[in-house]
Amino acid sequence: MSTATPNSLYQTLLKIPGVGGYLAREERRDIDKAYRETLANQLHEIKSTLGRVIRELTESGRLFEVKPLDRLSGKLDKLESRIRFAVYGYSGFFDLVKIDEKQLDNIHRFDRALAENIEELNIKLNLLLKEQSNKESLKENTNTLEAAIDSFDLHFSQRH
Repeated sequence: MSTATPNSLYQTLLKIPGVGGYLAREERRDIDKAYRETLANQLHEIKSTLGRVIRELTESGRLFEVKPLDRLSGKLDKLESRIRFAVYGYSGFFDLVKIDEKQLDNIHRFDRALAENIEELNIKLNLLLKEQSNKESLKENTNTLEAAIDSFDLHFSQRH
């Protein structure tokens, strides 16, 4: 009976022609999926925080200010789903359409830039949180956050 360790099995597989590149691409695919999951989770957190603001405004009777924030929550929900369920950044080994290494590198660079979009959303959200008691500031910060969400959505649309 063989007592091959996972590491020795991996090393054996790497000796088969073409398998090393396949395994490297599969690892990149897994990393791509995990990265997009992280981005989607961060968007979910932003949406949750916005939901708390909506509840606070509702409880304090500021119902006219809730509708624009509720619209933002819907946009965040849509964006979160688009990112979470986007096509992986790599085609499978036996797929008819292949994505080469250069394209894959471009996708990863693009996805890293998405993290900067998340950071911008967090900055805009924090401004909204700090100024939510002032009706005019809330309106202005809501518009600024919405513009950042729309920009992120447009940026993500260019991923294809």
